[in-house]
Amino acid sequence: MVSKISLRKKVMKRRKNMNAADFNKASKLICDHLINFADWQNINSVLVYLPIAGNREVDISPFINYLLKLPSNLQIFVPDFDRKNPVHFKFRSLKDDDFVNYADFEIVIVPALAVDKNKYRLGYGGGYYDRLLHKYPRARTITPIFSQDVFESIPHETHDEIVDAVITEVS
Repeated sequence: MVSKISLRKKVMKRRKNMNAADFNKASKLICDHLINFADWQNINSVLVYLPIAGNREVDISPFINYLLKLPSNLQIFVPDFDRKNPVHFKFRSLKDDDFVNYADFEIVIVPALAVDKNKYRLGYGGGYYDRLLHKYPRARTITPIFSQDVFESIPHETHDEIVDAVITEVS
């Protein structure tokens, strides 16, 4: 089986070579599927990620904007990982910009470089989301990802967390 390092390189290269039109179209379709995935007005709290443009992550900005416009009490947070202390997490509210140390997330939107058919995800190698997900075992986890980055099998270890759902532009 291919190593995590070589698979990361392969996926990053393929993403960087994805043309802008295909990237934008796929990201929009994934956001549409995310919007239709749950009854977001009846969810209390969700943790999302802010896409890192240089990583060519699925651009979920339209989905985040949709959540922010909902007439509900939905709390929307983004993680603020402490690179010096990777087991310490803070979360910033996208509604009021306040920081909290804990929130009872119902849903966590988890970025990934790749996923496999068993819903193991391959992240960027820091283990931040695996540690975070371990602390929130009741949260439903969703990974939005380009269909080209879904593999039959990817390398994983015992500490790697699986996700509950994978959403692509074709799902």
